[in-house]
Amino acid sequence: MVFTRSSGASSIASASKIRYQQDQGFQSLVEPHLSNGSFAVTEFSGGYHWTVVIFQKGSDLFVVAQGSAGDFMTDQALAQARRSYDFAPSSIGASAQPGSATGLAKYFRLIAAVGVMMLLAVATVVAVIVFVVRTPRPRPLDPVELQTKP
Repeated sequence: MVFTRSSGASSIASASKIRYQQDQGFQSLVEPHLSNGSFAVTEFSGGYHWTVVIFQKGSDLFVVAQGSAGDFMTDQALAQARRSYDFAPSSIGASAQPGSATGLAKYFRLIAAVGVMMLLAVATVVAVIVFVVRTPRPRPLDPVELQTKP
């Protein structure tokens, strides 16, 4: 993940570490000795043993995950993380561009407008159903009443 400042990467790394430790499948923390704030966790999830290494380089955050049905493969995951750390750039020249929306954000107004129209359509259908159900209907005449009327 690329951040405009290293504090963004540090913040997400710290939050991820806390979240991993709270996970039901959490097994242990492992020190990968890569960079300040880097960490690795072992966990059991979805029938697999996982080792996940998270490290920061500059304002970028990297994740290496190794999973196996048999064991955590921690040594292999740490070795891959070391290779990734050595190969990773110190920074990726990305900057936030004010005013340029990405992904769903640029279509937010359209999505909101469609949502409002659908909500109004559903409300109209419900109102018509309530009106039809609650409107009093004339009582059918009884055959005896029909015979007695002049």
